[in-house]
Amino acid sequence: MSSARQYGFQTVDVIDDDLGISASGSAARPGFERLVAALCSGEVGAVFCLEVSRLARNGRDWHHVLEICGMVEARVVDHDGVYDPRLRND
Repeated sequence: MSSARQYGFQTVDVIDDDLGISASGSAARPGFERLVAALCSGEVGAVFCLEVSRLARNGRDWHHVLEICGMVEARVVDHDGVYDPRLRND
């Protein structure tokens, strides 16, 4: 959360609802669903990831998030840098 504030974000929503929920695909994942809904509504300027594998439990989910981020011009931020999913090499 502190890194989001360092980038100037005033409102930071930590999504940890899905911790401890199986990655089997059969369990509801309210945190992931809330993230996708917030992205689609344009409420999110950036997705900060500490551990992407904990956010999106499979490649399909992660690529879906990246595609939505690109459509709404949200950035993806991790410990290595800031990425713009609209850019092919980013």
